[in-house]
Amino acid sequence: MSSTFPPGQSASDFEPSVSGITGETAIGSESGYYANDATQGSGSLRGNLTSLKSELDELLNRADSLSENELNQAYVQLMTKFSSVRFAAKSVADQASRQFRTVADQASRQFRTVADQASRQFNDGVEVTTTYVKDRPLQSVAIATGVGLALGILFGRR
Repeated sequence: MSSTFPPGQSASDFEPSVSGITGETAIGSESGYYANDATQGSGSLRGNLTSLKSELDELLNRADSLSENELNQAYVQLMTKFSSVRFAAKSVADQASRQFRTVADQASRQFRTVADQASRQFNDGVEVTTTYVKDRPLQSVAIATGVGLALGILFGRR
């Protein structure tokens, strides 16, 4: 089974600590990557991704001058940063999912409220109509006949 880690490295070596490759600034030490920071916003995530890309480009430009040990250290650091960015992206996605569920729940409650109100109004209208027909049966028949004749004339001309 092949490993995606450099020789002598394992998953346990990918801790969120970052140290320098050479005497220069460590990859990402100033960019604020913390795997336990679940509150990063999408703007911060975008900045972290941009920073990771520029640091990777910088490393690629310097790769010819680095020893194998320094390259392995850089690999570990980049994998740590990538893991941190991945965690932050998952956090942003989870937060967006929670917000979507909240909005969907609110919309569902509002829809149910409006539907219940419309149902009550319809039932009230049916009750009023039923009462009117029971109280005035001849008037109701005359009105229904008039409405039927009017609709018959309107639709009969077409």
